[in-house]
Amino acid sequence: MKTKIFYVLALVATVVSFVSCATLGVATKGAEYFNGKKEEDLVKYFKYDGDPVKTSDEYDKVLHFTNHVITIYVEKTTVEKFKNSQWLVVRNFFFQELYDGCLIPTDRAISDAHAIHKYFNNEINAKINDFNSIIKQNDSVSYIDADKKFQMADIGSTYYVYDIQASPCTITDDYVSGGKCMAYHYNLKKVSVFEDSRSVKETHTAYIFEDRTKSYKDENGNQLSKEQASENEKSYVNKGFTSRRKDKGLSMTAYIKDGIVVKVEQN
Repeated sequence: MKTKIFYVLALVATVVSFVSCATLGVATKGAEYFNGKKEEDLVKYFKYDGDPVKTSDEYDKVLHFTNHVITIYVEKTTVEKFKNSQWLVVRNFFFQELYDGCLIPTDRAISDAHAIHKYFNNEINAKINDFNSIIKQNDSVSYIDADKKFQMADIGSTYYVYDIQASPCTITDDYVSGGKCMAYHYNLKKVSVFEDSRSVKETHTAYIFEDRTKSYKDENGNQLSKEQASENEKSYVNKGFTSRRKDKGLSMTAYIKDGIVVKVEQN
């Protein structure tokens, strides 16, 4: 049983190896690759016995082989316009509020007792007032409503988006009793709405023609008549698409004598 399995696996490996080599040979030489090869090599590559073309006193067989597939695809590039936005940071600052109401810039260390950290109250309150003033004097929304605002905004308009974050914090400093504080982050951005554009490439398959079966299919695999395939292509072209052709595979006639291919013609 093991010997039989090994034989089957070896046979499969041989066939796969041949097909890979043949594929490379056909890609570089076309039908000429099979000149001098055995008839069975053609059968392995094309996966069928070929179709007789004509009788000849000079050759034992004249066979036509094909795995040629023609794909007609269409493509069109259009410019799509859409609304976009540019965000510019207007105000952005951090500070901490201590248990006693003192305000400290987050990037400043508390090291010189209460005299130092109380000094910043006026500075930070001025920043907060300036922040609130901009919001009140302009078309402004909170960050959570920014998406909704953008959807409603007209191209060419501007507005502001503000965000105020607060979170509990702890300060460990010998000069600050209590240790509890609130950390704040104030952020304000100006949003400019403008019209933008991008290229969008649309590609479809008008039809696929399989030479061996002489059959036509659409991009979903549905069978088409020759007339339907042609109309499908024309329909896309009339919509502004450009039609292109892609060939895959090989169509050839092989002249065989004593099991050897002695002459080939690429169709």
